[in-house]
Amino acid sequence: MQEDTNVLGTFLLVKMCVVADELTACRIREGSLQGSIVSAQLAEVRILIPEYDDEGTARIELTADGTELVWEEIDYPTLGLADGTSHYLPPSFVMAPCID
Repeated sequence: MQEDTNVLGTFLLVKMCVVADELTACRIREGSLQGSIVSAQLAEVRILIPEYDDEGTARIELTADGTELVWEEIDYPTLGLADGTSHYLPPSFVMAPCID
């Protein structure tokens, strides 16, 4: 949903892995994001993930063809994770719309 320069939405991140030679979903994160539009193709958002009771910030850019969103982490907590450098979310990835 978008109103004026505000961005509100939810996301579901499914990380695909190969387990026993089978492609399967091995990690799922879901949450919400809210922020503002910086330019015609770019928004900066706050990420809220209730499962881990944490939040961070990311930059989301619409690709030139308008079919995907490119996510780039700006700040996301690592405190409390096993090695102090792991991420619940990958630092960057391409988001594609869900297809019904």
